[in-house]
Amino acid sequence: MTGTDREPARESWTVGRVVGGQEQPTRFQLFIARHPLGVGLGVGTPLMVIFTSAALLDHAPENSVTGACFGAALGGIYGLTALGERHRQRRLGRRGPRSRL
Repeated sequence: MTGTDREPARESWTVGRVVGGQEQPTRFQLFIARHPLGVGLGVGTPLMVIFTSAALLDHAPENSVTGACFGAALGGIYGLTALGERHRQRRLGRRGPRSRL
């Protein structure tokens, strides 16, 4: 890759460093990073149940599929966020907590 291809990644890590991305992870962040699939399922499943049951209680069974998809999408977003935290921690381990770009 040339230097121009890596520019968005460098800017992303710079923003992350400014908002505290160089700090050591907490115990909760370590747990989340170790279990991204569990986080996605643990968040998505209850949301799917809540949204689907809300649609069924509203006497609109045609919206239950939409509610289930919305809950699954939110669970997927949480899972991807946990995966991003895993990559942040891996980068911290490679570069060290006090290194600069």
